[in-house]
Amino acid sequence: MIETARPREDRAGLGGARPTLTPALPYLLPLAAALAASAARLESETVLAAVAASALVCALVRAVVERTRIELAREHADAWIVSRTGQPPADAVLLARIDELTSARLRGDLARSFRRVAADAGSAGRALTPSQHNRRALAPHVCELQRLAERLADMGAPVTPRGVALAYRLVTAGGGPLYNARRADELPAGLRATLAALDLSAPVALAV
Repeated sequence: MIETARPREDRAGLGGARPTLTPALPYLLPLAAALAASAARLESETVLAAVAASALVCALVRAVVERTRIELAREHADAWIVSRTGQPPADAVLLARIDELTSARLRGDLARSFRRVAADAGSAGRALTPSQHNRRALAPHVCELQRLAERLADMGAPVTPRGVALAYRLVTAGGGPLYNARRADELPAGLRATLAALDLSAPVALAV
């Protein structure tokens, strides 16, 4: 059965402060109890400090774990959106990731990232960023990088989730062709594929 797309406002995104921090809040309950006990002079400041430190560390670890889980969910969804192979993610996760990929916020962030990479390719002086270290390989592709940035930034033109997922992979892969000179030969094909995929209108079928 194919699920019809629900309105975007009815769906929750994968990331953001709330999904990351909410699971960590229960770990702060001992801190609240310790503060109350300290205010009532039932516990010493030393005990309060120990409880506070323990609660904060536990909450931080839980938030990091949740952040990692969300990133893995994004990677899984992106892999399926790009290749349609393997086990598809749950429909709720897939819909949430599609919303993220086609959102104006992520498109704007990616456009700015590609503009920075294009600027780094034409920069001079000491290399300070990964793309500046790779600028010799990037220099022949500045026009394509700028085209990609402009396409993503054009909010009047719809994009496909697959195209944005490819762009996201390009700009976030630390060992990828944008930053690794040893993989520079992959960059032309990657840029062409991403630009082409942004304009393809292939609907995503969600089996439930």
